[in-house]
Amino acid sequence: FTGRCPAEMARAEAAKRHLSALAGAGPDYLADVGHDKYGGRVLGRIVAADGRDLASRMLADGHARTYG
Repeated sequence: FTGRCPAEMARAEAAKRHLSALAGAGPDYLADVGHDKYGGRVLGRIVAADGRDLASRMLADGHARTYG
């Protein structure tokens, strides 16, 4: 990570470990794949083998925040 704030870097590392634990439980797949409104980025959802949306789980568990 290239952040300068030690607290932010620690939170980023914790989020990375949490996501690895969520995604490592089994085969994951991409759903709802498409392009953003500008057509430059590919958007989609990562769904765990048990049907959990990983972004929603990261938000609920406090390891992510929405971008507005």
